Amino acid sequence: MKIVFFQRGSKANGNILRAGPLGGTESAMISMAEELARLGYEINVFCESESLKINGVQYQPWQSFEKYALGEPFDVFICVRDLLLVLARRWAPIQIYFSPDAFDQPFVNSAINLQVELNGKFHNLGFFSLKHLHSHVDAIFCVGNWQKETFCQKFMIPEEEIFLAHNGVSFEFFGISPSLSDRKKQIVYASTPYRGLEYLVNYWPVIKEKVPEATCAVMSGMQIYGVDDSSDYKEYGTLYERAKKVGINFLGAQTKERMAQIFAESRVYSYPNTFAETFCMAALEAQSCGVPVVSSDLGAMRERVASGVDGYLIAGHPKDEIYKRDFIDKVVNLLTNDEEWQLMSQRSKEKALDYDYSHLAMAWQNKFIAMKTLVKDHPKYYDVCASIEVSVMIEGISKKISLTADVIARYISESLLNYGFEQSASHFSEKGLISKNY
Repeated sequence: MKIVFFQRGSKANGNILRAGPLGGTESAMISMAEELARLGYEINVFCESESLKINGVQYQPWQSFEKYALGEPFDVFICVRDLLLVLARRWAPIQIYFSPDAFDQPFVNSAINLQVELNGKFHNLGFFSLKHLHSHVDAIFCVGNWQKETFCQKFMIPEEEIFLAHNGVSFEFFGISPSLSDRKKQIVYASTPYRGLEYLVNYWPVIKEKVPEATCAVMSGMQIYGVDDSSDYKEYGTLYERAKKVGINFLGAQTKERMAQIFAESRVYSYPNTFAETFCMAALEAQSCGVPVVSSDLGAMRERVASGVDGYLIAGHPKDEIYKRDFIDKVVNLLTNDEEWQLMSQRSKEKALDYDYSHLAMAWQNKFIAMKTLVKDHPKYYDVCASIEVSVMIEGISKKISLTADVIARYISESLLNYGFEQSASHFSEKGLISKNY
């Protein structure tokens, strides 16, 4: 069976996974691709990478995908995040949309975007959400139950169309778990700067006052998304400097290997989260190293942490005094209560074992086999061009605008041309593609 992944985003391949900081979605895709290759599948990954083969996975630049796809039949197409390719056509007998995103994120709410000028102002409009396009795929792969439930509600997707693919932990790097005596009284933060770091910086002086021997390590930076150092510092440098000023050991974005080393010397993953995670891979990676998690009761964090069993989840928002008090109390408790820490550390490690990529790959394989028995004929292209009426807020007043089928076709064609997908674009540049009204 030949499987193709497609993802536009940060630079990503097996070498970058091992040599540099990398985002969770890219890391998960590469780890799963390698595991499927070990099971004997032929794997091609089209992403932001030069052409090379690593651990059985062939990486190719995403710009070359259309030429490959139109000349080389394959069995399974896994489109990561990008709805435009789902909108464009049927690429393989089994077509899957993999989403790591929450229901309110741009990736799942528009396949194409266009600017419309009204009353002298430009408005960005998005069209074709997952609600409209889920029928173009055979399954939607979600990373957790919270994401699945919200997709069903928001996009009116039947539950049976969603497969819980999960993210995992790569034990090539993680799983190091020294005993308590070999660890510092250290808390650790390992997420992007905009997901709660400012609050940990505010909390740290209080934690330090209560536990004078405690230290705090922060692994954070936008480099995991391909942002260069100067741009990252321009956006978040003030926060980084404030963290250093209060005595935090600011390490920046780190490799997987270095993250594992820092986790292994720490006692608490301290994450006053303000972002609705759909999975939170960093929390799972910390747990694999025996580090209990203290975080917010938000998004999918209940799937990572059983509060009071293997960590703690705090209700409310980190800006609230009650939240701040409770968060600090739980962190201090895990820094000072050795008996409770040992219990939660062991439970955290046990939980992480369920997310070994070798186990997850077997579940994916079983899903592919089941889907193969249900393969049916599909049209090469989907008829999606129809007149559309949308509402736009102008100075607080909702106004409706209409776009004709020809306009929609032109925008789809232009979007595909921006990818360099000329043959797919030419289909939509033709006239007479009107069908059902989305």
